[in-house]
Amino acid sequence: MLSGRFAFGPTKAPLNRLHAFVLSLDRDEDLRVVEDSTKHRLSIYLVTDPHQIDIVARLGPDPLAPEFTLARFKQALARRSRTLKRFLTDQSAIAGIGNCFSDEILLEARLSPFTLSTAVKPEETIRLYMAVKKVLQDATVHLRALDRLPERKDRTFLRVHDRLDQPCPACSTPVKRVSYSESTLYYCPTCQTGGRELADRRFSKFLK
Repeated sequence: MLSGRFAFGPTKAPLNRLHAFVLSLDRDEDLRVVEDSTKHRLSIYLVTDPHQIDIVARLGPDPLAPEFTLARFKQALARRSRTLKRFLTDQSAIAGIGNCFSDEILLEARLSPFTLSTAVKPEETIRLYMAVKKVLQDATVHLRALDRLPERKDRTFLRVHDRLDQPCPACSTPVKRVSYSESTLYYCPTCQTGGRELADRRFSKFLK
């Protein structure tokens, strides 16, 4: 969703330069891949086994699968030290969590995005594991209730991501963000960082 999305459209509907791939379906609709970014990253493979694709073979566990246990989560968390934001979006650690859902998970778990994965306390580990399950399950229920694939702006169920200066639903503190060169994270200072606002990462390298 950061640089593209799936969309349904009537067969033979006009195409534009953002349509990277179109698959005609049997019900007079096309499934279209729309790439909003100037960096084109779409890849299409024709294989008999998805694990023949290297990027698929390296994926971590599905967080909503039964085998994604607390024990397995703890192992992934302790494997190497990195921020929780990077851990959650590492597809080799856990598959399918992107930028916006990692923000939602960290708000639910009341943890800073910059807490190191190897420094998380036992009770925080359980909170984070439960937050992963809850946020993704709630999102699945919401999206399945729609009669179409959502546009990016349609995801009104999000609580913190892309909600700059709007009140946190848990404590009413204005939501803040940290910007990088290609992405942005959102968080609540009261719920997640002890009231401290985090520095913008776009310019931190010039301050060293």
